[in-house]
Parts: sequence; C-alpha cells; structure tokens
Amino acid sequence: MKMLLIVHSYYPFIGGAQLLCKKVAEWFVQQGHSVKIITGNGDSPIYSAFGHETIKAGETNENGVLVNRLEFANHLYPLGTILSKIPYLRRFTVPPLFAILQARYFDMMQREIAKFKPDIVLTVPEVLFPAKCVFRLRDKMHFPLVAIPLLHEVDMGPAPKSVIASLRRAEAVVAMTEHEGKRLAEAYKVPKQKIFVSWLGTYIPTIQSGAQKRKRILFFGRKKMYKGIENLLKAMRIVWEVLPDVELVLAGARTTDHKKMVEMIKSVVRDTSGKVMVMDNVTEDKKNELMASALCLVFPSRMESFGLVVIESWAHGTPVVVIDSPVYKSYVTHMKDAFITDSEMPEDIAKGILFFLRNPDEAVAMGQHGQNKVKSQFTWDKVLKKIEMACHYALSSARGSDKRIA
Repeated sequence: MKMLLIVHSYYPFIGGAQLLCKKVAEWFVQQGHSVKIITGNGDSPIYSAFGHETIKAGETNENGVLVNRLEFANHLYPLGTILSKIPYLRRFTVPPLFAILQARYFDMMQREIAKFKPDIVLTVPEVLFPAKCVFRLRDKMHFPLVAIPLLHEVDMGPAPKSVIASLRRAEAVVAMTEHEGKRLAEAYKVPKQKIFVSWLGTYIPTIQSGAQKRKRILFFGRKKMYKGIENLLKAMRIVWEVLPDVELVLAGARTTDHKKMVEMIKSVVRDTSGKVMVMDNVTEDKKNELMASALCLVFPSRMESFGLVVIESWAHGTPVVVIDSPVYKSYVTHMKDAFITDSEMPEDIAKGILFFLRNPDEAVAMGQHGQNKVKSQFTWDKVLKKIEMACHYALSSARGSDKRIA
C-alpha cells in the first residue's frame, strides 16, 4: 500500500500532531508499506502570519519515510515579514502576498499527490489553510481519505463549516478520545460507522531513571499561554504561602510566547521567582528524569484534543492535576490516577497540587494506577492497529463496501 500523510508541520517541530504522524508513518513502513509525508517548511504559524521560523525545503528519507517539506515560505516570506511591520503598508501588501504563497503551495501539493499516486491519504486538518488544500484536492482527485482532526475546541466551539463538511465526506475519521468521537458524531454529523477511536500512545521506560520523587511540580509541553501557565503560576503563589520549599519546572518547546511568559513569571511570582525553573527544548533523557522525579504533573490547558503528557507522566509513575474538561474525563479517573480540579481558577489548581504535596503516599499509589492504565490501554501498538483498521475501512468504502473490520 502507498500511503501519503499530509500534515501542516513535521520534525524538527514538536507537538502532538507531529509525534502522531511520525509514529504512524514509521509503523506502516515497518509493516512493509510505502509511506510519504507532505508538509511545509515551517511550523503552523507560517500559514497565517509572517515573521516565524522556517527551515530548508526539500525531500529527505527519515527512518524509511520519505519526507517532502514543500517551500511554503519562499523568498517572498522575508519580504512579507518586513512589510507586516509597517502599519501603512501592511493592510495593502500582506493579504496579496499570502494569496500568492497559498496558491503556489496548493499547486505544489497537487503535483506531489499526482506524482506519488497514493492508495490512501491520511491528514491532520489541525491548521485551517493546509486542511482546506487537502479537502479541495480530495474532491478534485478522488483519493480515499482518513482524517485525524485532533479537535482543539474551546468551550465546545465547532471547527469552520468548510472543515466540518469535509470531515463528513472523508472515508474514515480517527478520534483521539471517546469524547471527541461523540462530538464528531453529534455536533459534526460524521456518520458513526466512519469514526474510529484510537486514543494516543506512549512507552513505559525500559530503563528507570532512578530519580527520587521531589517536591517538584512539573508542567511539560509547548509553552504557550493558552495552556494555562498564568493560572498555574498564580496557583503556585498560593502553594508557596503554605509550603515554601516547593519548586516549579516549566519545561518543553520554547514558543513565540516565551518573552510574555518570562514577564509573567516576574510579575505574578515576584519574590519567589527563584523557585521557577524554565527549561527549553529538553532532551528525551531529561524529559524522562523530570517526569520521574516530579511529585505530580500539572496540565491546566483547556484547548486540547487529548493531552499526551498526561499518559507520558503516568508512564513514569507520576500522577497528574488536570482541569475539569470532558476531554480529560474521557480517560482520567479523579482520585485514582489524577486530581481533577473544580475549575481552571488558580485556587482550584492549588488544591490539587497541595493534595499531592500533603499526601505523598497517595501520589505514589495514584501514579502507579496511571502506569497500569498505560500498560493496558495506551500502548502505541494498540493505537496504530486502530488507525490501520480505519485505513482498511476507508479503502473498502472507496471500493464500494463499507464493512468495518473487527
């Protein structure tokens, strides 16, 4: 089978979509299939704004997967960056430049699909412009399509109407949680027989780091402010009033919000800023050490399709504090492997953190419960076999039969 994955960005840019595509692509290669990835030469912001990091375009072979980074950001992109900073020119120059770049990218994607001639296409329509390209080309070129939407809904707001209509027309749609599957069926009107709930996966460390549990509270992920970092900092102010010898680690990929985050640490935390450690782009070994040594992971982000760091934390025997959201409640259990806060307010987040600090034995037991859940439900092998089922269904549906494979 010739499989084409289309995603807005890929390694070295790191996020849930990139990790999932990497796992899917490399696993299908190991099963003997031919797999290619089409992506852009930057991270998701390049499709809607100038001034963001770009990388070299071109095709490479990465662990048996052909990766073609199309040049969305060409020589016009630096020009657009300059013009976007000039108020009286920005209004008249930026939209036409983006229109040129987007039309060119659409044409490049169409040529690549025609040249590769895939049996099936998988896409992660998380970023609007690349998603529209894929859906337009699917209607034009009639390839079997599996969509993995990774819904990032805020307060249950739906995706754009064009994306919703296109999801309904895809041969199969993969949801990360039962909640997402329910949303796709009820709010997006995707036929239930097309929906496959795969969850996400992780690995139990084969070699334990040997790190001892400390009075360390960990946030791990892309350090964007929408992930609840401000409320976490305010929660830690409350914690430090009771237990001053606790440290907070904010680790993960640095983003364009870095300066804003540093300023917020200074303004919110003030005299206790020395208790906050910021770590950017840490190695896998360091990530493992941080997760193993933390008393708990705190992930107060509302806009998530799953929250991969939750099960990664469990894999290290570390419990989590998450906010009350139907996404998390699809797979976490309050007071068994997680503390689910009553709200995203700092006072409620602080209650969860203080619970683990005051009950370290409970923290260990809940972390162990989470690790057992990972072993039984969240292995990559189970996840990828579910996605394989979706692909088989999409192929059979495209051929005129829509029987699900058990």
